Order: sequence, then C-alpha cells, then structure tokens
Amino acid sequence: MDIVKVCAVLLLTIAIAGCADEIPDTTIPESPVTTTITSTPTTTTTTASPTPTLTTTITTSSSTWIPDGVISEDEYAKSRSLNDGNFVIHWKFADETILIGLETTSSGWAAIGFEPTSRMKDADILLGGTENGVPYVFDMFSTGPTGPHPPDTDLGGTFDITEYNAKEQAEGTVVEFSRKTDTGDAYDTVLMPGAEITLIWAHADTDEPLFKHNIGKGSEKITL
Repeated sequence: MDIVKVCAVLLLTIAIAGCADEIPDTTIPESPVTTTITSTPTTTTTTASPTPTLTTTITTSSSTWIPDGVISEDEYAKSRSLNDGNFVIHWKFADETILIGLETTSSGWAAIGFEPTSRMKDADILLGGTENGVPYVFDMFSTGPTGPHPPDTDLGGTFDITEYNAKEQAEGTVVEFSRKTDTGDAYDTVLMPGAEITLIWAHADTDEPLFKHNIGKGSEKITL
C-alpha cells in the first residue's frame, strides 16, 4: 500500500508540473511613454520706416527754422546763385544737421548732388518738388555718369531726409529739407561746415522726377 501511495503522489506531482508549463504568460506589458513637444510659434514684427514730417521746427543758436516752402531773408547762412539766378541754393548748419533750401524760376522739380566722381556717377542726389500741391522729396544715388539714380533704399541704403516741404508758384519752385551731416549711409556724402565739395545741380519744368532736366544743369565747387 505504501508503495502504491508513493507512486500516486509522484504521478500527481508530475501532472501538476506539466499543467503549470502550459499556463500562458498573463503579464501586461507596459505601454510606452509618448512625450509630445509643442513648439511655440515665433512672431516676427516688421517696423515700417517713419515718414518724414512736412513741417518741423528746429531751434538753432540764432533763429527757429521751419521748412515751409518759403525762403525768407536771413533764414540761411550761405547762398549760391547759379544759372544766371534761375537756380539758388541756400544752406545752414544747426548742430549735426544741415538745412538746405533750393529756389528756382521753373515750375518743376529741383535737384542737387554732392561729390560725383565722373559727371553724375556716385553723386548723392536730393530731388524735390510738388505734385498736385503735395510736396515730395527723393534721397537718391547715381550709379552711372548719366544715371540712373535710384532711391538709396533700392540699393540697400536708407532714406535720410528728416524734414521737408515744397511750394510751387507762378514765379518758380522752392524746396526745403534737412538731414544729418553724417547719416551713416554709404550712399550719402558727409557734409561738414567749411568742407569744399563738388556740387551738381539741375531743374526742370515738370514734376515727373525721371524726366530729364530741360531747364538747366551744371557743376560747381562750393565751400559749405
């Protein structure tokens, strides 16, 4: 009997072990952890270039200057009459600013250019007038002996006229404007008191700035 019992126990033990091997693995695998990174969008703000004012008061050591399109007596320190008096340039320094007035007997635009190297080439050109009663002014640079003279901004430079105004009347056109003596722009000439520079000038009887100067043009050496 004892031997029978022992055998029965052994057989039962073997059966249980075999069943245990057949039990499937019920372990629940861990779910992978997913990390979501949300990028914060970048906002780019574009700041437009400021528009110069038409009339601004500049206080100097001797007077108050207002670019009103009218040139009064003693408004400027120096003047140069050109083209038999048909084109007059006036100028004055106020701290680090130069104030300029152009006076013509024609009804269109008036322009001056500083320090050309060959005819018009490399000249720092300022051109202004009125169109339908609205003043305009251009800050340009001549890339060739006879042009073209695109705006400085088209060449990667900056618009550096700080104040301006213009009036067109029966007796002619007056353009007044100001800018820093040293603007830091590669397309602008540094204009300092007492400096001798080459000046080119021109005027027309139309307000189309690309129209050729048909009234007069020339070149002068002046001392600022």
